Amino acid sequence: MPNPFSSALAALHKSELGVDAIYTAPAGDPQALRVIRSQGSDTSGSMILDRDVVSIRAADVVLPVRRAQIQLLGSIAVADEIHDDPVFLIKQDPMLDEEGLSWSCAIELA
Repeated sequence: MPNPFSSALAALHKSELGVDAIYTAPAGDPQALRVIRSQGSDTSGSMILDRDVVSIRAADVVLPVRRAQIQLLGSIAVADEIHDDPVFLIKQDPMLDEEGLSWSCAIELA
């Protein structure tokens, strides 16, 4: 019986919430996949900082790495500007969720 969490995650990535992307590890080959991008806030002392995060299925990338590139395909809003096919870098070590199905990767515009 398939894992219901894995099936639900795959459906989310295939839905309109998902974005076509290309993941390229340093010294690696480009890999097409779909990610879910979110924008959140991070607090640092008394400052609130905006941050971009992408969710990558572990089934698509077993171990994403810091400084890998993520190119989001299409017209993407970044900091109140529209960019076509922007390239981001993973800026911190990715974090795997509790079920081991999805990586959360903090990204910044390259």
